[in-house]
Parts: sequence; C-alpha cells; structure tokens
Amino acid sequence: MGALGGAALGIALGDKRKILYLSIAGAIGFGIGFIIGIVLIGVIGDVIGFAIWAGIWVVLISGITGAIGGAALGIALGDKRKILYLSIAGAIGFAIGYAIWVVLMDAIMSTIQDVMWFIIGGVLIGAIMGAIVGSTIGWAIAYLTKDD
Repeated sequence: MGALGGAALGIALGDKRKILYLSIAGAIGFGIGFIIGIVLIGVIGDVIGFAIWAGIWVVLISGITGAIGGAALGIALGDKRKILYLSIAGAIGFAIGYAIWVVLMDAIMSTIQDVMWFIIGGVLIGAIMGAIVGSTIGWAIAYLTKDD
C-alpha cells in the first residue's frame, strides 16, 4: 500500500524519477512503520490487556506508523522541511484514518454475519482510510509546493 501511495504522489508531482523513489520510500517507510506499530500494539496489549484505553493506544501507535512512512516520503524528496511536514501529515492521517476504521469495522462486525459482506465492508473502509491518509499527505505537499 505504501508503494502505491508513494507512486501516486510521484505521479501527482509529474516527475517520472520521483515515482520510483517515492514508491520505494513508501513501501519501506510504511512497512517499517507498520512493523513497529504492530510490535508496540503487542507490547502495550500485554501490559494493559486491551482494555478500553487500548483503542486510544492503537490510534496513537498508528500515528507513529504514519509519521515513519511520511518521513520516508520526505527523505525521498530530499528536503528537511518536507520530511517534517510529511511526517506530521502521515501521523495525523493515519491516526484519524485508523480511528474511523476501528469504529466502522466494529459496527460491521457487530451487524454483518455474512463473510463476503464483511470482507467487502473491510475493503471499502480501508479505502476510506487510504483516502484520508492520501489527503493529509497531499495537502502537505500542496502547501510545500505552492510557490513552485
């Protein structure tokens, strides 16, 4: 997913070379961020037992995932300001997107019994999450390149 998002960003910037760099950076950055997030969720889950506060921790950890992925995209663009802004945008996008994903998936899990509709709902909600993350990163890029 990070590779697709990075490639889409490169296409939006209109630079063929950046498509490759951003695709690789997205795959590596969001992949590493996801692994770190999963490890942190497992550690925190063991400590707090996934009580009501676990949802808050999971959203915060997804923000860390987004920050790492956003920073990787900024590194691929080779600009310290872009690293900072994309890191913040990735953190915000992932935290908001994942919070919405958790709420909607909980609603689907409690109401839908058919596996096929459950999968379709999960894919659609995942697309919403991706749109939120893409929007926040896109807004950051638009802000950073408004004078170009």
